[in-house]
Parts: sequence; C-alpha cells; structure tokens
Amino acid sequence: MSDADARLRALKDRAALQDLVALYASLIGRGRGPELAALFTDEGVVAGGGRELSGAALSDFYNRMDQPGVTIPMVTNCVFEITGDTATGYASLLGYDGPPEPRIFCGYYADRFVRRDGRWLSARRDFTHFFGPPQAQPAV
Repeated sequence: MSDADARLRALKDRAALQDLVALYASLIGRGRGPELAALFTDEGVVAGGGRELSGAALSDFYNRMDQPGVTIPMVTNCVFEITGDTATGYASLLGYDGPPEPRIFCGYYADRFVRRDGRWLSARRDFTHFFGPPQAQPAV
C-alpha cells in the first residue's frame, strides 16, 4: 500500500468511527433504541452506572429506548487510535435526561472497535460519569 493509500485509509477509518459514535447518539435521541444492537459485535459489551450488559440483556435494554427525546446525548471531542482492524476511542458526552424533570449529565465514553466484513462495529463501550445528579447518568 502506498503512503497516499495508507493516509486515505486512515482518514476513511476515522470518518467511519466518528459516524458510528454519532449514529449511536443520534439513535438514542430519536428513540430508535432497537437499532442500537446492530452497531455492536455479537459479543459487544456496554458498561456504566455500575452495570455491564451484553448479548440478549444488551438488546433488551436498547429495545426499551423507543421514545424520542427522553435522553439526548451530545458526543464530541472524539479521538481514535487505529491499528489495522481494531481501534480504541474516547468521546466526551454531555447529555440531557428527562422528562418529567430535565437533568444534565456529563462524562465520557471509552470505546473499543473492530472492523468486521469491512464495517466498523463497537466491541466495548464504557461510560464514566463526571457530573450531574446520579439519577441522570445513563444506566449504561
């Protein structure tokens, strides 16, 4: 692979990972939780709020996120380290959780990704809560 091809691939990989992180947040905000499990590998894990979910438990959790506007995550400051078909990432999160009473929370995601069949997927997503009322932090 030429140097130019390698740089182009790196740019495409970063764009694909950024899109994956943004799509995750967008689906939650639009109440399209049932689509979230498809962003993960079959053995994917989400952890946060003292819980860790995978497999059927993860799908069940996301299937209940079917109401638009209940949680609005805003993800920014994404940084990725890519090595072949694996990557790690960090993304800051500021979110709104409600109704009936709006609550603001902040934290970050630490991610592991894998490329399968040419498509980037989440392998693990860990959420760390920085501030906001504890009840406002996402369960995962």
